[in-house]
Amino acid sequence: MQAIDINDVKVYNLTTGRKLPEWITPVQKRKLLRDDPELQRRIELLQDFEMPVASTAMCFSSSGQYIFAAGTYKPRIRCYDTEQLSLKFERYLVSEVVAMECISEDYSKLVMLTADRGIELHAKYGAHYKTRIPKHGRDMAYNKETCDAYFVGASNEVYRLNLDQGRFMSPFATEAGSEINVVEISDVHGMVAVGTSQGRVDCFDPRSRKRIGSLDVAASIPQSLTNGGLPEISAMKIAPNGLLMACGTSTGQVLTFDIRSCAPIFTKDHNYGLPIKSVIYHSAGDRLISADTKGLKIYDQNTGKNFVALDMAADINQLCVYRDSGLIFAANESPKIFSYFIPQLAPAPKWCAYLDTLSEELEEDAAPVVYDDFKFVTRAELDAMSLSHLIGTNVLRAHMHGFFMDVRLYAEAKAMVDPFAYDEYRKAKIEKLLDEGTAKRIKLKRAARALPKVNRHLAQRMLSDDPKKTEKAKKRARKLAEEKGQEPSDDEGDDAEDGASAAPDSSNPIGDNRFAAMFQDKDFEVDFESNEYKLLNPSSKGGPNGNGEDAFGEDPALHLMEDTSSESEVEGRKDDESEDEEEARERAKRQKRDEKRKKQKTKDAARAKPNFYEVKEGEDLNPGELTMSVQQQKNQVSDTKKQKSFRSRLKAQAKAAPSDVYSISHSGGGAKTMTYRTGGAKADAEEEAEPKAAQRRERRGVKSLGLKKDPKQKFWRGKPVSN
Repeated sequence: MQAIDINDVKVYNLTTGRKLPEWITPVQKRKLLRDDPELQRRIELLQDFEMPVASTAMCFSSSGQYIFAAGTYKPRIRCYDTEQLSLKFERYLVSEVVAMECISEDYSKLVMLTADRGIELHAKYGAHYKTRIPKHGRDMAYNKETCDAYFVGASNEVYRLNLDQGRFMSPFATEAGSEINVVEISDVHGMVAVGTSQGRVDCFDPRSRKRIGSLDVAASIPQSLTNGGLPEISAMKIAPNGLLMACGTSTGQVLTFDIRSCAPIFTKDHNYGLPIKSVIYHSAGDRLISADTKGLKIYDQNTGKNFVALDMAADINQLCVYRDSGLIFAANESPKIFSYFIPQLAPAPKWCAYLDTLSEELEEDAAPVVYDDFKFVTRAELDAMSLSHLIGTNVLRAHMHGFFMDVRLYAEAKAMVDPFAYDEYRKAKIEKLLDEGTAKRIKLKRAARALPKVNRHLAQRMLSDDPKKTEKAKKRARKLAEEKGQEPSDDEGDDAEDGASAAPDSSNPIGDNRFAAMFQDKDFEVDFESNEYKLLNPSSKGGPNGNGEDAFGEDPALHLMEDTSSESEVEGRKDDESEDEEEARERAKRQKRDEKRKKQKTKDAARAKPNFYEVKEGEDLNPGELTMSVQQQKNQVSDTKKQKSFRSRLKAQAKAAPSDVYSISHSGGGAKTMTYRTGGAKADAEEEAEPKAAQRRERRGVKSLGLKKDPKQKFWRGKPVSN
């Protein structure tokens, strides 16, 4: 059983799954059913509910226990018992069945119209009687009150066969030159209605055997829907109340009429341009079901509002609804007889009540998603995961501007490229749960005015146009004027009124559920470093105003410090604080913040300015001061001392006199001449070499002891000899 969700209506297809081969033995069949899980899960509504090639017609017994189906090839009829859920019998025919009708409560009496102009009457034991009509038949109907069977076809006459007397009665005649496609009898008042090939419906009273009315259906159809052709009546049905009538045309339209009026109630177009095969009034829910060769539509019988539409896998020949239930059968051009169950239309019949239980269990489970096992990726994502070399292989399926790939492969590649993705997802999930938990707490007045963490600048821009703030501004201006002893001028009043009128009437957008995700979900946060934002705002440098500041030129961090307060502070405040006191505190905070900014800017400007010194004529100046300040000299000396050893620092102190290295002479106009001593590096090397030489001279050697070396030992032929 396959569940399909169409327009929020669940439709269950009961004919899905594979068909077992006919040539296998019972042992092989049982083995297949035991080993194949797909065959185990399939639902077989009725045993062998199918035909070898195609099914052409269907009907039910008046008790609903037996279902009859006709098909090919070879031409045959089959009877199914709903109590046993199996095939009751099968009979072969000479010609295909065009239409048939069960005229008894069981399977004992059956009337069939065949394609060879024949009429066959069947009983329990088989074929009972066969006769023929002058023209090829197209449809038939049975009147239970008079025991008359009506047959219509390629003629303008309605043939009547009285089964009580066993003879043909005088036929009903319609307009000359027209052929009759369909016939319908009302169970309420017994009126006989026939649809002709000229797009008209003629009505007869079987008691007077005269035409009592005519309806031109083709004239009620716009020419734009018929494509210039003459629509024929291909299907017709009278409602159970006897007042409504639905007519289907060969151009794909369904028109509903009140038999007391010639104007249609509404017109429904199937938009396929194919002839309507069946029209059925469903009393449960006042629905109307119509079917063409491609599919069926279910809609309201009074307004035409769509309920559900379903396309079929094969061309439909006839549509049947089992006794106003949610079970629908369709005879079609395929071996299987289509079976659909719609719980929202009506419950299942008693003999297959388990369908209701199955549908409820399936509704509890999550509905399957199309492409659930595949992931859609773009070319940029493939480049990021280094999978571009798979383009053109069977692993990637091209679709629109990207590709479909197996979700397992995508998960492995994503884990290799970003191994910490799960940790980030886990942190985001925890933050979301914490935010949801804190959102349920009671929000006090101060906390409610705090700006959100996501898109703070956008929230502040929206709050600047809040009508509540406009009212506060007017109250504040009015109070200041009263304190000064002045009355607000007319201009100020006009401006306040203009501001109030210009303020939006809508509520705070931050508190609106429709825009809540924009200030809660980080996926909606504006990225000021992205290329898209920089292209749209070329003058910006890290923020909406280009200075890392928000839309009002203030640092968002300061807003965060100002507006965000801890829970202890919020709980510690008194509820009876007036708005004036809060505004005074806010003004004091803003003044302190502005003073701190000014002081900091002054210090930064002072540090950035260079230091200039005036040199007078004849004044001696330390050469180091020409290029660096005193503090910089100290820093340089301290850094140099840290790098040198203690011994080298002692030597440097010994020769710290600048006169040993250079000399300075003054001249007129404040000019100075500096003379360096040449060979300084060589002299320094000689000075360092002198103590080393003295140390070598003072060192006591072995030669001073006057020791003599032993003569070398002499050998002769490998033996030592004395000197």
